[in-house]
Amino acid sequence: MGRVFKEFEELCMARGRAVGFAEGFAEGKDQKTEQVITNMLRRGYSSAEISLCTGLGTDKVAFIAKKTGISI
Repeated sequence: MGRVFKEFEELCMARGRAVGFAEGFAEGKDQKTEQVITNMLRRGYSSAEISLCTGLGTDKVAFIAKKTGISI
């Protein structure tokens, strides 16, 4: 029984590491996307153009614009 518990514990730990890695990767990806959108806003792209290029909704673009203090 001890061996089965140890294998289960190792599996749970490995899954936890995988989930943590995925969350960290997604967070980094979100930060990169926000940076790209901020750069596009600063260059004068419209929220519709940014939405078309990034695949994000115009509401998300507007949220990022507001967050960074850029008026659109």
